Amino acid sequence: MKRLTCLSSIFFLLVSLLSGCNKEDYKQDNFNPDMGEMVSYSQTTNQHGSTILETIYENGSRLYFQVMSDATLKVVNYSYYYNESYDKESEYLFKGNLVIPESIEAMGKTFPVTSMAAKAFYKCKGMLSAVLPNNITIIPELAFGECSNLKEIHLPDSLQSIGSEAFVVCGLTEIDIPPATKAIGYHAFTSCHNLSEIIFHNGLQNIGIEAFSYCKAESVTIPTSVRKVNYKAFYGYTKYLTFLSQVPPEIGTEDHGGVIINKDNLIGIKVPRTAIESYRLAPTWKNLYSYYLIGID
Repeated sequence: MKRLTCLSSIFFLLVSLLSGCNKEDYKQDNFNPDMGEMVSYSQTTNQHGSTILETIYENGSRLYFQVMSDATLKVVNYSYYYNESYDKESEYLFKGNLVIPESIEAMGKTFPVTSMAAKAFYKCKGMLSAVLPNNITIIPELAFGECSNLKEIHLPDSLQSIGSEAFVVCGLTEIDIPPATKAIGYHAFTSCHNLSEIIFHNGLQNIGIEAFSYCKAESVTIPTSVRKVNYKAFYGYTKYLTFLSQVPPEIGTEDHGGVIINKDNLIGIKVPRTAIESYRLAPTWKNLYSYYLIGID
């Protein structure tokens, strides 16, 4: 009976009952996987004088948007609407498979969704997957941080950068970074322990400090466009890195502000056979340790 009460309280967001739920009461398969259509919206003004839209969907999920001065919408979190700091109840405001709409019809207007706030879905334990709209260019810090049940996400072709800790400690199993993405921030995917496949494309330029540390991927290919791979970017479980460029990118090392690998584990680094000497003699590579070069055709 307690289990049913807690699930009901989560669905209807009754704070008084939520306080009685514990971690054992939450089970991923109890959530409706389909978000459905928006059924209603309401608006308020927060403590900063911003107009906030609360949108409600068929499965009871709630999304919050700040109306910007250019008549666009920013995806924001629970605290923007309720004028409060982060609270545990916000972990359950969204349930199932998130599809952020390209635009919202409200107040007699069409508002395109073009941006996200930091911590927009921070610790959202009810989220199972996510699809972001094509207008989004930046995923800010901690936007999906600690979404432990988030297994899949579709990143838009418009995405240009991924912020620090944007997906830290998520449940992701694979990630495909779009070609338009030029930078991945520090700790962006740190401790995504189920992340076994990482796909990059030409266009990426900078991989941040510990961006993929303690991820499960044993082999990762770095495209020719990458200019810098920062300190401990693939620290932990990676056994092979393949660099496709004839010109060695800059490597962040412990002595130079930025090690890409686990200094306690030997790692194989595959590079074009004709460029082995260039890699070995490159300034920052001379300070790199615990690796061996493998020539590839």
